[in-house]
Amino acid sequence: MRFRFFACLLMLCGLAAADPALAFGRCTDPGYLAGFAESLTPRRCRTIHTTHVRWRGGVAEVRVIVDYTPTPALDAGHDEFIRRVDELATRLGRAMDAMGGLTLPPTTVFLSNIDYGGFHAGTFGAADECKVIYFKTAREITLDAFLFTYAHELFHCMQAVSFPGTWQPDAEQRRAGALEVDWWMEGSAEYFAHLANPGSSEGQRFIGQFDRGSPDDSLLDMNYPAVVFFLGLGHRRGPEGVRSFLRRMAPSPGRDAQLAALQAALPMPDWIGFGEDYLDGRIRFPDGRDLESVVNNGATVVFAGEQRHESSTDPYVLARETFKFNRGRRYNLAIEGATGELRSRFGEDGRWTDPPSRVLACNEDKFYTVLTVAVEGDVPRHTFVSSEPERVDERACCLIGDWAPTPAAVAAQAAQVSQIGGVSLAAHGASMSCSAVGEPWVLSFEPGARGEVRWSGFGHRCSAGDSTGQMVQTATRRGSTSFTWDIRSPEAGIAHYTGQDVVWTYDMQMGPLSLPSRSMRDSGPSTGSNGFAYTCSRDTLTIQGIYGLSADQSTYTRIGGAPIEP
Repeated sequence: MRFRFFACLLMLCGLAAADPALAFGRCTDPGYLAGFAESLTPRRCRTIHTTHVRWRGGVAEVRVIVDYTPTPALDAGHDEFIRRVDELATRLGRAMDAMGGLTLPPTTVFLSNIDYGGFHAGTFGAADECKVIYFKTAREITLDAFLFTYAHELFHCMQAVSFPGTWQPDAEQRRAGALEVDWWMEGSAEYFAHLANPGSSEGQRFIGQFDRGSPDDSLLDMNYPAVVFFLGLGHRRGPEGVRSFLRRMAPSPGRDAQLAALQAALPMPDWIGFGEDYLDGRIRFPDGRDLESVVNNGATVVFAGEQRHESSTDPYVLARETFKFNRGRRYNLAIEGATGELRSRFGEDGRWTDPPSRVLACNEDKFYTVLTVAVEGDVPRHTFVSSEPERVDERACCLIGDWAPTPAAVAAQAAQVSQIGGVSLAAHGASMSCSAVGEPWVLSFEPGARGEVRWSGFGHRCSAGDSTGQMVQTATRRGSTSFTWDIRSPEAGIAHYTGQDVVWTYDMQMGPLSLPSRSMRDSGPSTGSNGFAYTCSRDTLTIQGIYGLSADQSTYTRIGGAPIEP
């Protein structure tokens, strides 16, 4: 259903006149209508509808008035308008309850015949009576758009009395440019309009404006597009969290006061969290719908060799870039020359980390969304420095990294160790049982064709005994077996052993008697090199042929996630 707004939204010439309620001002009183717009002089008005907004602990009367200037009739029926306004009043009360701690004063909505050049409304809040004015427009707008704006403007009325001490400029101050509070006043009013109008498609243009402007514009310099921030705040903290946030806003104008209040209410970790939610598309409307954002991930910066790139931003800007690391190389990345409190976060596939010191771009280019934010300082900046990257064999990409054995591999390794160190325990047919002890080993394949098996005290404990007594032996090993490796095909390679400093330690207890520990060096592989076979994926590895590791169970899981920072 659509309405054409000319002199006012609603005026049916046949309506019976109704005197304004005594709780409200009278249009014929000097200065009353000037509180809506300075150009308005005293005149007779007509009350065309009165409704009540009820919330836990309160009720407020809201009237809609027009003056007697002849105007065209509505394109649609008066009864439908009244029904929809009353339905909205019920939803407004529910939204107030959801946020908690809100109050609405008696409110007059004046549908004027002032030509503003487009659909527009304004609010002037006060505890005794809040005044909302709608200006006329020559274009059609939907009733949904009118009701969405209705909720937005009534929230301004709530702001005036629900957040004592928060500063709200009058018309003269706004003309002088005192707009520092717009970012939270307008952004939160848009949030409330969505809360009170679930499923509404109104306000999408402001979300689009945030998408386009947020890489460069501070939250403090926004107005209606700041709704995206409040939607994110509401998604994380709920409607009551939005109300708590608003209570912490500055009680005076001026950018310094607004910045100080925002820094206290939204420290760096919370601002980063909002930025990551926004860039990952995790923000939702209050009714659970996805935010219809078209996120701009910024200009692409290509790393192909030794390179320096400076990133800078202003407080409460979501500066972002896309870093591309060319394939076939491992990059060492550092940050130099930081000024101010600045943080960068690297995002890939919904995972966010601090800037990695090493980046592996193996058989495909590596892309990161880089979010750089600050909450204080004068143009904070830092420089990303990439030293000359190291080339890697693209055929072995999934192999590169650190690997930890699965529980099955740990058990198989303990069984193999028991065969080496516990044979004497079963020489005379005594029963024997073995279990793993110590920290599991780590198998490492580095991009520079270096590899290592690191032992940190892993081993086995075997107990054997018969009717004459019990004997327990514990055998552990420490040190590493190092090797270089070469891939001959996607699932086969050769290990060339370059170092061996593994030491076995044996402890034995016979009944109550403990024998002195003894240690001996591992003799190492019998050949200088041997082939190995492997299969691997993003997170798993199966490998056979590396000296000292069991071939019965040879499954591993990657340490530290995908091969991004091996």
